[in-house]
Amino acid sequence: MAADVHKWTGSEWQPLGIPQFLGGEFPFAQISDLEVYSDPDGDALFVVGWFESPDFPFFYENVLKWDGEIWSAPFVTDDPFGVTGFDTVQAGSLGAESVLFFSGEGSGLVIWDGVTQTPVPWEVNGKKVITIAPRIRVVGNRVYAHFATASSAALHAWDGQEWSELPFTPNSGEPPSFTWLPQHLFSVQEPDGEYFYVVEQFTQGSSSRHRLLRYDGTNWSVVASEVNGPIYAVAAHDDGTGPALYIGGDFSEVDGVPSGFMAKRPFCDEQPCPADVTGDGVIDLADLNAVLGAFGQASDSGDANGDGSVDMNDLNIVLGAFGAVCK
Repeated sequence: MAADVHKWTGSEWQPLGIPQFLGGEFPFAQISDLEVYSDPDGDALFVVGWFESPDFPFFYENVLKWDGEIWSAPFVTDDPFGVTGFDTVQAGSLGAESVLFFSGEGSGLVIWDGVTQTPVPWEVNGKKVITIAPRIRVVGNRVYAHFATASSAALHAWDGQEWSELPFTPNSGEPPSFTWLPQHLFSVQEPDGEYFYVVEQFTQGSSSRHRLLRYDGTNWSVVASEVNGPIYAVAAHDDGTGPALYIGGDFSEVDGVPSGFMAKRPFCDEQPCPADVTGDGVIDLADLNAVLGAFGQASDSGDANGDGSVDMNDLNIVLGAFGAVCK
């Protein structure tokens, strides 16, 4: 199946054309990822994918660059069939420097500053990675990925020096299971900063369920604990009614609420979120249970308005913000 890259002019889509380099044409066979990055020559579009040539009976994988006029292959040497093994690309920062991060199951993590490639091995505490979900997400100065070593499988973060396993304690109280890999990783720009989101699938017998997790750099929170289908997209957007988190996918229900392929959850406008009595970043059943469990008592637990007692005022605060995500 042929693939192509198009640009939207504001009124129509236009193809960018077949890439040409090394004296031949190399049509796209499959496009894995796109990213915009400013290298020493200026802003450009970088494309990760598989390419083919009528002169050769097989595909090869590489990175192409579109500068607005022509395609070029910054990583191609005299051997056009040297497979880079990249599946994904993301712009990010390394200290004060803007860089591109490339990753793939066969290549590991590679940092490119517009001139030089610097490999970062898939290795944790001296143990080589044996399997990997090739997609990465860059949030701030951290790179997040999911992979397994000989002793464990987990989400990991690279801080510019080394990989470390993320502590995983979601507030649902369920032990994590990485028998099924996280399906998708996302970086979401919220009103107060950028955060890391993970879509997970848990399989029990012949049925499966999905949930959406959020990591603020220290703590996990469960944003959606019961989604009856996969989530493919996560983004923050203000449609005029206030900033909110949007998810899209092949589902019809989110936490018991009918949702036709898309769901919206507002961010809590107040800081700190008074309704988030558990402090996990989401107003959900855990907050409601905390209020009900301490109802009628003089207690700090469940006291949303901070008046020293847990009563209908606290219950109404939690119910009024139920389902919101604290920004």
